Amino acid sequence: MRKYLPHILIISFVFLLAPTAQVASYADAEENVRKNPDDADAHYQLGIYYQMSAITNQDHVKAFKAFKEAIRLDPDNTTEAKYSTEHTVKELSHYGIGITSLAIFGSTSGGAKQQYKILKKLDTELAEALDESISETKEMERQRRIYEAYEGRNY
Repeated sequence: MRKYLPHILIISFVFLLAPTAQVASYADAEENVRKNPDDADAHYQLGIYYQMSAITNQDHVKAFKAFKEAIRLDPDNTTEAKYSTEHTVKELSHYGIGITSLAIFGSTSGGAKQQYKILKKLDTELAEALDESISETKEMERQRRIYEAYEGRNY
């Protein structure tokens, strides 16, 4: 079940954040960052594409780095996400890092919890969504442990 966990998290990520992605393709997202290296939203968009297409942990790390760069470029939380009327680039990027941390490390990671604490101060809606993902991840991991315990038994 563990191998399916990142895919479930990506689905929740896609439903919440994919509507804010407005770049036509991954190549376009990379090109946009090359042309606009100081544009926080461009890095955020690239992070979304890495996260949505993540197959390996290396892909998740690329998403993590893109989100971190978006935050670095918007330290004052003033850059509005071009395709979101409700959240800033910094807020969405912290959520993205939280989901990425869950996908890589599971609920035992302090990374998602740290992003939750940051989001509580920035955006309660995204904080609640991340907290729900953390809880769902814990429950999936609990169910996996139960399944694995019974899987080894002979009936």
